[in-house]
Amino acid sequence: MKKRKQHYVWSYYLKSWTVNDRLNCLRKGKIFSSNVSKLANERDFYRLQELTQKEIDFIKNVAIKNSPNILKQINLNFQDGFTEIYQLRNELKKKGLNNNEIDKKIDELINNLEENYHSYIEGISIKYINQILQRDISFFETEDGRSEFLYY
Repeated sequence: MKKRKQHYVWSYYLKSWTVNDRLNCLRKGKIFSSNVSKLANERDFYRLQELTQKEIDFIKNVAIKNSPNILKQINLNFQDGFTEIYQLRNELKKKGLNNNEIDKKIDELINNLEENYHSYIEGISIKYINQILQRDISFFETEDGRSEFLYY
């Protein structure tokens, strides 16, 4: 299923500033109150855009080529994760393999991939946000706690 309403500010994060599940906002000089689920979102905000070869080369030269060896493969895998879906789609088109179900699934992946990635990271961080709200930052004392929180 395509996730169309994509938040660029995580709703869970915004909840800390609510009163009675409402958040006061200022937009275009006007103050209004809203539920956080209706704020900071845009239709298809995280939809992937196909990178040109020039953009891919730029990423490799800036973010991968001079990375420490331990990060090179991680960064390449990350880049591949955002480009392989387009390679697959283009190969299928080249071979004349047109199938509405496959096209819909590929379009869904293009639309949801980054949203799903952010949701995964947010899911990991909930326990740390809750601890911080309780004024507890003891998770910084463990390597896993620090790493997971800093990943968020």
